[in-house]
This record gives sequence, C-alpha cells and structure tokens, in this order.
Amino acid sequence: MRLEDTPMIIPTTKHGQTANMARIMSGQTMTTNSKSNAMKVVEINFRHPVIKNLKERVDNLEEDEEDKQLEDYANMLYDVALVNSGFMMSPEEIVLFSERLQKMVRSGLEVSDDAEVEPLPEFAEDEEKKEKVPTAWPLV
Repeated sequence: MRLEDTPMIIPTTKHGQTANMARIMSGQTMTTNSKSNAMKVVEINFRHPVIKNLKERVDNLEEDEEDKQLEDYANMLYDVALVNSGFMMSPEEIVLFSERLQKMVRSGLEVSDDAEVEPLPEFAEDEEKKEKVPTAWPLV
C-alpha cells in the first residue's frame, strides 16, 4: 500500500524489520519485556485532504497553544497506519487507541465527555425469581 488513498503509511524499509518479523521476535521465549521495537518510518501523504486539513488547523494555532483534539487525530492516524501495515500494538497502545477512538465517537455524536453509563434497571420479576431459588438443594 503506497500513499495514494491513505493519509499515512508505515512501510518496511529495505533492511528494516517487517511487521511479521516483529511478531516473530516478540513471540520468542528468550525476549524480555523491554521495548526492543525497531524504528519505523512514517510516510505522510501531504496531498490527502485529512492531512491538509490537519496541517491547516495546526497552522492556525497560536505559537504556544496546544490542541488535545488535534493531537488525538494525529495519534489516531498513526495508530491506523500501524494496524494497516500489520504491526502489533502493545497493551498500553491498545488502551490509548481505544480511549482516543471513544473520544472521537463521543465528539462526532456530540455526547458530553462527562456523560456516564446509566445503571441497569431493577425489574420486579427478577426479584421474584431470587426469592424462589432454593438456598440448598434437597438431598435425594
């Protein structure tokens, strides 16, 4: 996959570690839990409308201004490129990816960040069933 229809890719360099080799290396019994990830090259499609819009928004920021949402967008594009290129994500990266994705969905659907999940309702028939369950099974 080259930079035609996608905003960003992570290609394998001529002598670099492929996604499959990274999976094999992480599965070796002699490897430690330390991060021994090979350096990845990110190719950005500056012609893609998403990248153009992202750059425009960054250019419109004040000199020391930060925008967490733009940072999340950039990280999400990287995560998608990582997955599309076949690389694995660490458990920590998966958690961050999930949090960013949920924030983006909330934003797109205009759901407040502090909106909470409603508790399960109590049903009368559930309480009746609880009362009818024997506390001990009868011996035969």
